[in-house]
Amino acid sequence: MKILYVKCNSERAREFQLQTIIYENRGLKYVKKQALCNLAIPHLKKMKENYDKLSSSILNPRIKLAKIINEEDDSLTFEFVDGVSLERMFYDSNALGADRTDKIIEIYMELLKTGFKTTVFNSSTMIDDVYKGVFGDFDYSELDGKICFDGISNIDLILSNIILNEKNLYLFDYEWVFELNIPIDYIAFRNSHEYGEIFGKQHNALFAEMEKKFIGETVVKKNGFFNVQDNYMKTRLDIFQQNIDKDLQVKHWYDVAQSLRIKNRIKRIVKRISLQNAKKS
Repeated sequence: MKILYVKCNSERAREFQLQTIIYENRGLKYVKKQALCNLAIPHLKKMKENYDKLSSSILNPRIKLAKIINEEDDSLTFEFVDGVSLERMFYDSNALGADRTDKIIEIYMELLKTGFKTTVFNSSTMIDDVYKGVFGDFDYSELDGKICFDGISNIDLILSNIILNEKNLYLFDYEWVFELNIPIDYIAFRNSHEYGEIFGKQHNALFAEMEKKFIGETVVKKNGFFNVQDNYMKTRLDIFQQNIDKDLQVKHWYDVAQSLRIKNRIKRIVKRISLQNAKKS
């Protein structure tokens, strides 16, 4: 077996920590999703349920799901789909001009609107405690009348997770599927993290708060590095921006220099001992 690619989601809460492995065996490629700890196994196994749920929600026969071909106690193995991602198509079109880029976005939005069962969003009937637990307790009334997925929502329908293979479109990552009515504009908004201002028209304060809740509290621990890194970097920056006592700065760098000197001395001593032992032998 030859490992081609590995990605670990160790920054997540433990119950969502998975790793993705693309490998080759006897000339064929496969994709394996593996739990990084026992707590993540239920989340992994839920992908089997997601396969059936999403299959029942697809309207366009050209849309396919990468099949699960093997299951073990802590992993699922999927078929590897050769093709071109919509992400690659977007970047290629972006190099040719805005008109080409707009065309890819148009194709993508049409896929969201017509490829799956949809309905009209109604905050008074669709928002419940489960919805609030995942995306936050906000006023969702501004989304009333918008198109949303009908009962089954895959929020990871971003460009990089859609592969064009001949005439079919394959979805190969359906880890985050909810039995909720989620607006398709929110799904499109999630692309903005990867592709910036091209999805600027989808920028929305409510979507930003939903994403912050989902990523920052639902998927990642509140006290994890993902959530505190901005504060950490800001604190470090502020230390040097503040008008602090110059003597303290001098002492800090003196201590750093001393530490480096000690480390270098240790390295020289270890090297000397190694050379002496080598001569004796």
